[in-house]
Amino acid sequence: MAAHCNDDSQHLVEIYTNATRLHQEIETTGLSSSSSEYQQMVADCINDLHKVAGVINQLGLFSRNEVIDDVTTVQLGYFIVNALLADLNLKLQNSNLPHHRLQAIHNAKTHIDGYLQLCRDYNLYEGNDMQDSNKDDPLPSDDQLNSKQLAMAQYNKDTKTRQAKIERYQQLQEQEKKMKIIEKLMQQDKYPLDEETIRQHRILQIQSWINKSLDQLDSIQSEMKILQHMIKMKKDGKDPITENLDKKRPIPNKPIVITREMIKNKVFGAGYPSLPTMSPEEYLEKEIREGKVVLEYDKSLQTKKSNKSGNDEEEEDNEDSDDEEALQKARKWDDWKDNHKRGWGNRMNKG
Repeated sequence: MAAHCNDDSQHLVEIYTNATRLHQEIETTGLSSSSSEYQQMVADCINDLHKVAGVINQLGLFSRNEVIDDVTTVQLGYFIVNALLADLNLKLQNSNLPHHRLQAIHNAKTHIDGYLQLCRDYNLYEGNDMQDSNKDDPLPSDDQLNSKQLAMAQYNKDTKTRQAKIERYQQLQEQEKKMKIIEKLMQQDKYPLDEETIRQHRILQIQSWINKSLDQLDSIQSEMKILQHMIKMKKDGKDPITENLDKKRPIPNKPIVITREMIKNKVFGAGYPSLPTMSPEEYLEKEIREGKVVLEYDKSLQTKKSNKSGNDEEEEDNEDSDDEEALQKARKWDDWKDNHKRGWGNRMNKG
């Protein structure tokens, strides 16, 4: 019997080591998640982990009557089997059919629930079933609260959920940081680590997968609702894709007619967006009332202005007509001054 248990334990170690190595390759590969090679790797890893889970159940490695100190360091490594299975099931893409995807995420949720329950049994996780399923206290009904109070209750619930996600993210970052430090030390053959340090690494790994599983549980809840709605629509004979397209499709020709009419009005219209609110006569009366239009002026001032402008015009005409006479007169005057010097006139008997 002891020899049989040893064989099972050895077989367990081999399969689990191969499964964790394959899971690491899946996490770091550059293959597309929809490629057949990637999906084959996921399927192979799931098969290996199912074998590991079967051997664990046969050996009865974990019990609710134990505490975490009773579990050996080697057995701690098997704690995350259900968490790995949940993670891999979420990566499966067997087909585009909604019920296939729904089955995959349902399996993932089952594995997450089993993992969290195992951690709860060993006091590694203190959450309850309501928190695991993202079902906090239900909101009061419309009969109990008005719309404003319901909105405030929803806001408080969303704030609480968001804060929990932030705390999980910060814890996960800190846990992964510590694990990387220990993993670097484990890779150094010069200084082999003691069992206590390896045990600490396993505990950190379990705690990090608790936070990852809770985040996955939130996305599973949302995706389940969408897939269930799609399956329901297919049963009713409706295609969810064309149904959404029909809802988004605009009313035929209506936008085109409106656009053409708007362009037409801009080209052939009055050039402004609104119709006139008063006639030209009404506008003139309004301007007169406001004193912007003067209807009576001083006639004398108008007469003076007209006379002055008339005289100016006559002078200009005379200047144009007498131009030659004035020129001859000016020349004769210049000649006379040349012949009669200044002072040559009557000197009053003084000269």
